[in-house]
Formats: sequence, C-alpha cells, structure tokens
Amino acid sequence: MIGISTNCECGDTLAETVANIKAAGFGNVMLAQGGRGNFEEDIKTVLAAGLKIPFVHLYSNLANGIWQGGNKRDKFIKSIGDAVRLCCKYGIPVALFHGSHVMDAVSDPGSIGVHAIEAVKEILAIAEQSNVKVAIENLEGVNFAHFCYLMDNIKSLGFCYDCGHHNLFIPEVDLIGKYGDRIIAVHLHDNNMDWSGRGWNHDRHLLPFDGKIDFNRVARDLNRSAYRGVVMMELHREDDYDHMSSREFLSEAFKRGQKLENLLFSMMR
Repeated sequence: MIGISTNCECGDTLAETVANIKAAGFGNVMLAQGGRGNFEEDIKTVLAAGLKIPFVHLYSNLANGIWQGGNKRDKFIKSIGDAVRLCCKYGIPVALFHGSHVMDAVSDPGSIGVHAIEAVKEILAIAEQSNVKVAIENLEGVNFAHFCYLMDNIKSLGFCYDCGHHNLFIPEVDLIGKYGDRIIAVHLHDNNMDWSGRGWNHDRHLLPFDGKIDFNRVARDLNRSAYRGVVMMELHREDDYDHMSSREFLSEAFKRGQKLENLLFSMMR
C-alpha cells in the first residue's frame, strides 16, 4: 500500500489535488491540515474522491505554547483535540503533529517540559476517548530535542518516522532502535543530506532515489520496527520539479512509491 500527502503542490484546490492523486493510481493519502479552511470539509472532499486516509498531519504555529503554558497552550490543545474528534467521526485511525513549531522552537525542553508533558497527556486522553492514535514526528535542528524529550517522558505517545529529517540532520542516531516499536506512521522522501546547520531550505522533500538517502538502509531500519502500514510519501513538487505538470509528477511519484514498497517489503518478509 502506497500513499502521498495532499500538500504535494499538485492542484490549485484540494479537490483538484485529490483528483490528480487518484488518477495517478494512489489509493491512500495523508491529509495535511493547512490554511485551506474547514478541516471537516477537507476530510469529506478526500473521502468523496474514493481515497483512504490512514493518517492526518495536523499543523499549528501554537505548538510552542505547550512548553510555555497559558492561552497558547490551551488553544493548541483545543485545536488538536477538535481535529482528533473529527478523525474519530470519519474513521481516521491516526493523527500526528509537531512537538514544537519548526520555525521558532523554544529552548531547553528540560526546564519547561512539565507544561508540555501535561498538554500532550491531555491530547492523548482525548485521543483515547476517540479511539484515535496520536504521534509526533522527528524534526531537525533544535526541534529534535523537544521530540526526544516528549518521546522519552510519555511512553504512550506514538512515533511518526520521517526518514528525510532523520537522514538530513542526525543519520548517525539510531532512531529506530530507540523508538521503532512505537512507529504508527511514516514520512518517506529524499534529500541531499546537507543540513550542517544551513537552514530549513535544505529540508527538501524529493522523490525517493533522487537524493542521497540510502533507502536500502531505510528499509533495513523499518524492518527492525513494528511498522507494517502504508508506505506514505511526503513530497513537494516545487522542490526541483516545477518543470513537470502535476499529473506527470504524480505519475512518477507512483512509480517511485511502488519501487520503494517493493524494496521495503522484500526485506520485511
């Protein structure tokens, strides 16, 4: 089973994007919550197109509020909680979010971590009542410390493994060894493994096999994990593929997804 995120820049509207995705052969998408407006209407649009949503990616620039407390913390919990309840309503099993805001991470998670732990536990309580699983993804830079802090202190929190972030920022760290038994979602994409503190513009979301990531290693790593779900690609057409139409890009993405699926599951058998 392969899938692609709806933030792949392959349509002027969500309806156009999912139509293009379906035409390319995909049956699964990760619905990326964004500035489109009504999240429930977005879910309906995807489902009406006949696509499955194994997980959603929730975004909020209020994520740093969970470390600081106060009104931003409460708004973040409500935002994620409301989205989780919608996942329950429409049968979406997994929701994932960032443990800190990627453009403005707070420092020193240990000194303020009690606020974040309490906030995430509130979200997990909502998720348990809604029969939805919740995960956070590994990010780059200073945000990685916040991810590790939450994962190490909240054992019931799920893990969304992002192979692009892993190999861009800390390829030497055995994330699968540490948290592989908690993976419930994946983001698979390529990059040039050229972080070196140079900034977010190096967080490319290229087609698998177009960058420098060793996907044989990714396959071996995931084989050690508990994950056996959708091979979900998080790709951005604007990262080097502006010369391709949306349909051309998605057609190629589907082929790469099949190649990646064959590689992953040949090692998992």
